[in-house]
Amino acid sequence: MKKWVYIGIDQTGAVDRKGKPRPLPVCFIRNKTVSFFYLSQFSRQEMINQIQPLENEELVICVDCVFGLPSQLKLTWRKAMKRIIKYDGYGMQVAREYFRDIGKGKVLRREIEIACHANSVFIEKPFQKNIQTGTFRIWKDISFEENQFYAPALEKLTDPDQIKIFEGYPSLSWRLLFGSNTRQPSRVSEFLRVSFPLILFTPEQQLKLEQDPNLADALLLALTIKKFRKSAFLLKPSHEGWILGF
Repeated sequence: MKKWVYIGIDQTGAVDRKGKPRPLPVCFIRNKTVSFFYLSQFSRQEMINQIQPLENEELVICVDCVFGLPSQLKLTWRKAMKRIIKYDGYGMQVAREYFRDIGKGKVLRREIEIACHANSVFIEKPFQKNIQTGTFRIWKDISFEENQFYAPALEKLTDPDQIKIFEGYPSLSWRLLFGSNTRQPSRVSEFLRVSFPLILFTPEQQLKLEQDPNLADALLLALTIKKFRKSAFLLKPSHEGWILGF
């Protein structure tokens, strides 16, 4: 019988001020156990090396990153990723240039972003709240091995060995799972006891979240795919995709 390993990846602070990629905070849940680590890049092989899945285990990922584009563009996510190779480096400036080019200079939003008050990759300000730079970083990493991943919200499965990736929105996850309108890493242990009592979570792990709140978002994303995996696979793919849990 297949067992699932639920992975949450946060992209906040995906690059430093010089545009160099930072390690990505990751949480994975295997059975009832929670673990944390950092990825140097969004890479299938690096994930497998860190998690070491068993023969009967399948990885499924929820990442704080946009998958899908507004329908007005008539441009699929896969085709958009093929263009990203032409853009050198990472960081705010190159991400801005890329999304301005594919968006033809327009500020566009998907229907799901409007419905759940999420940010669009075409909105550049304020910088602290834009998802543009982190999404560019994730897309570019994926573009180097795009055949290793499959986005059920956007496309039909062509290779059963591909890792399934879903779009998450940490702010939505905090509300859905813990009923919290703000990110509260210091209260995660308390929230887990109420909402996920079977999850094993140690005081040392609680301290990690307080030292790096982005790990808390990664945990929330892993919990989101754990909670909504079955319903997620029932939804039909669409051009714009959707945000897990909404």
